[in-house]
Amino acid sequence: MRQPQQNSHDVDEDIDEITLNTLVSTSDIDIVDQNVVSYIAGWLVFKLKAVLKSCASCCSSIVGDQCSANSADLQLLMTKSLGGLSIPSPAVVQLVIAAERVFRQLQPTVLTARNAEKFVAEHIRQDVCHQVNFPQCHDVLNLIIYRYVRLRLHALAASMNKNSSDRQFACKSAAARTVIK
Repeated sequence: MRQPQQNSHDVDEDIDEITLNTLVSTSDIDIVDQNVVSYIAGWLVFKLKAVLKSCASCCSSIVGDQCSANSADLQLLMTKSLGGLSIPSPAVVQLVIAAERVFRQLQPTVLTARNAEKFVAEHIRQDVCHQVNFPQCHDVLNLIIYRYVRLRLHALAASMNKNSSDRQFACKSAAARTVIK
C-alpha cells in the first residue's frame, strides 16, 4: 500500500491515490462513486472531529451512528477503514455527493478560474445551502466544503501531472519544456 506523502500545503494526503482516481469525470454518480465519496466523507469527518472536539453539537451533526454503517454506500468505508475512519452522518454524505456532482460539472472551467478553490466552493455552497442543515457555531458547512474542494483540486492536479509525466521524451529538457507550457 502506498504510504501517505507529507506535503507543505494544507492538503491532507491520507486518502490514497487509487481512491481519488476512482472518481471519473462524468456527472453521473453510480454506486461505486457513491462508495468512494462516502469513504472520503468518512475521512473528512475523521479530520474535522479533531478540529471540532470542543463542540458536542457540531460533532454530533457530522458523525453518523452504527445503524447507518450498514447502508450500501458505506461498504467501502467499512471495508477499508479498519476502525480508523469515522462513520459520516447522512447529511455529510449527502453534502459530499452533491459537492462531487458540482465539482464534476465545473471541472472543465476549474483550470481557468482565478481562485479555483473559492470558485468551486461558492458554486457548491449555492447548490447545497438548502439541502443540509449544520450548526452555525463553527461553520461546519464551510469547513466540509473547503476541505473537500481542496482535496479534489489536489487530486485533479495530481492526475494532470501524472498524465503529463507519462509521455515519453527523448531528453529531460524536452520533458521540462512540455511541462512548463
